[in-house]
Amino acid sequence: MEDNVFHSDTLEYRADSATVCRSIEEAWGGRLCESVPADGGRTDEEKFFTAEWRDSAWIQGTIAATLLILLISLRKIVAITPSLLGAFVRVKENFNIEDSLHIRTTRNRVALISVLSMAIIGARYRLIPYAFPGIGQSPEAMLAITASFIIILWTYRAAATAVFIRTAGKERTYKVARGTSYTYFTIATAIAYIIAACFYVFGGKDPEMARKAILAGIALVYLIFFIREIQIFIQTSRSAYSTFLYLCTLEIIPAAIVILPALLLK
Repeated sequence: MEDNVFHSDTLEYRADSATVCRSIEEAWGGRLCESVPADGGRTDEEKFFTAEWRDSAWIQGTIAATLLILLISLRKIVAITPSLLGAFVRVKENFNIEDSLHIRTTRNRVALISVLSMAIIGARYRLIPYAFPGIGQSPEAMLAITASFIIILWTYRAAATAVFIRTAGKERTYKVARGTSYTYFTIATAIAYIIAACFYVFGGKDPEMARKAILAGIALVYLIFFIREIQIFIQTSRSAYSTFLYLCTLEIIPAAIVILPALLLK
């Protein structure tokens, strides 16, 4: 129940979410019922989703299994980290990774683990901007949608790259570009987890703010990855037409399909 407390020149309005003090003039102006959510700006929908996420045995089991896989693979993750950091700051390291069977295999295994890890962080903060009628509202559905989205995207990229290798020649260029996508996906996953952890520990627990920060981090990684792909095509002497065709097929068109509907639906 709402309590109104009057003072000489202010009106204090207590809602379940917060306490807002306004002047008498503002109150009579019709803004009495404005309130600010007390829990870091979280809406009731976000609180309900968080509670469902925490109470879902299926979700918690998936998280536990992922953590177990990460612990088992910790040695591989530590071993590949210098190569991933090197690939992030200079283009030559991306070629070095693909030229080394051992490093490439380790990177591929860590990237595969990153699929499940990114699906969890993507579902928790609802990074995929779509929800379908009747599904997509529960944490379990969001996790399934996010994982399916990542798998479909990877399948499309693998199929498109295979077509380029068969028809365009100079398969080294496309194999390095394909491997580089695994490298940067792994980096993006790591950055998403670091940002989420920082918000959880230091920045409050506002899911929307964390979501925007994670998306910004992923966008930055994707931008650098896009530049690296162009550099790879230049260093392997591919024509401008081949470069443009590849980038349109594997980067620009898929990105537009994902981003434009999300912007239009806002």
